Amino acid sequence: METKKLNPNQIVTLNDFPIYDKQALKNYFEAYKTNNETNIPLCPVIPSEIVIPYFDTTLSGKYQDFRRSHLKSEFFLLDGTHRTTAATLTKSPIGIIIFRNDNDILEARKLITPKKILPNKILDKNIKENCKILNDHFTIKPYFQTVKEKTERMIREKVIDQYLIDNNNN
Repeated sequence: METKKLNPNQIVTLNDFPIYDKQALKNYFEAYKTNNETNIPLCPVIPSEIVIPYFDTTLSGKYQDFRRSHLKSEFFLLDGTHRTTAATLTKSPIGIIIFRNDNDILEARKLITPKKILPNKILDKNIKENCKILNDHFTIKPYFQTVKEKTERMIREKVIDQYLIDNNNN
């Protein structure tokens, strides 16, 4: 199990737009803004080379088209759209935990605390099941975007509070 920090252009995010909980975004934004990143749980991701074999031919082709212009996007986000958006808005690196195999998920379960890993249904699934969930998600919403692109779209469409947008311009 590996943890690291990534830039928002390295993560393919989920297509839930806009975000579900504006208060959660504000809370994470404030934590990043005050350099209190130790209180922000890691975002679980799976490397793209593990996910892609679970995509059907059509979806795999769409991802390959996306990948040609997004060479740095190496990981798929499993959970953490509020955290990744807040990090992007504050120009902070995104703390991630990489799931490469079932053992990584088992190890992550031992870290469940509000400051390390949030309890989530993804921790009850194995790698294969999580990859199938991603396949189902992207089959319903068959387009890909990085965390950076999604955040830029939220800014453009003003679906987040103005003070969050203003911070991004500083």
